[in-house]
Amino acid sequence: MKSSGLTIIEVLIALAVIGVLFAALAVTQVGTFRVTSQSQRASVATQAASKEVDGLSRTVLADFATYNNCTASSGAPCSGGFSRSGASGTYTVLPLGTTSYLTNGVIKITVHVTKPTNLTLDTNVSCIDQDSAPTVASPSSCFG
Repeated sequence: MKSSGLTIIEVLIALAVIGVLFAALAVTQVGTFRVTSQSQRASVATQAASKEVDGLSRTVLADFATYNNCTASSGAPCSGGFSRSGASGTYTVLPLGTTSYLTNGVIKITVHVTKPTNLTLDTNVSCIDQDSAPTVASPSSCFG
């Protein structure tokens, strides 16, 4: 006698294969969600660090003489903390030094974001970046 249906064993094997496929898809989805979440945190941190660096650059250029005298042990305004747009961290503003013509009048701004993820962003600001760039007739005070 010939049966036209599937046996219970065949159905169980088919269900097991389908279960393995769904498990593989679930693992892939979890990995995708994890990567998306990490990317989102990195994006928030990068945007916050960029905004902080931009703001500090404008502030440093507006009062270059004050920031050019910062030291590693200086407190505010040479170092401090910030919190913006779901991110927080610290910043330091330090002159690179006066021992070389390459570093005289250059201030390094470092922003370290600690939340939502760790990220460090550096930039250099020069006294030449000020609105009144030095000329032969009016040399810059940062090289004097």
